[in-house]
Amino acid sequence: EPTTYGLGLEHLVEGRWVENQLKERWRINSHYIGIGTRYREIERQRATKRIFAQCRPGKQDLKGWTTTYKTAQLARRLDPSISLVTFGLMPCPRVPGVPHIHLTRPSDEKLAELYSEAGLFLFTPRHEGFGLPALEAMACACPVVSTNADGNIEFCIDGETALVRSSTSSLAETCIDVLNDQGLWNR
Repeated sequence: EPTTYGLGLEHLVEGRWVENQLKERWRINSHYIGIGTRYREIERQRATKRIFAQCRPGKQDLKGWTTTYKTAQLARRLDPSISLVTFGLMPCPRVPGVPHIHLTRPSDEKLAELYSEAGLFLFTPRHEGFGLPALEAMACACPVVSTNADGNIEFCIDGETALVRSSTSSLAETCIDVLNDQGLWNR
């Protein structure tokens, strides 16, 4: 049993996947609270060739930073007008060959603006308890291109709420398709 969950506290979770994992693996009951209302589409000019993504590099790369930057590089090779904007808690490594701006610790209000301005949100975790950034993007009417990772499978449904892909090349090609096809972007 994880130490954090053994403290006798009430457990609040944002995702059904985490709720189920706690119950199935450790017989821990939790309270599902869902997502708040801070994120909504803001009337902004869309940067139709901008990929927006989260930068969370780590030793095990569970949050998919390597996939994100390789996807951005390949997308840029396929369409030289592509740019990348990232956000995260820490500074982010530069992405060679791609115009890249990184924002460290943006406010929720700023994130809502960035989602509302982006051409799409690229979400590439290998593991996610609950893919909150993808849900935030959706709430701001920003198309999501995602990997199929644990907790985000609750709401990143291929062809319905997101476009879900498994390889860097298919992610990059899908980003190009979304950014260049207004009909697909609208769907």
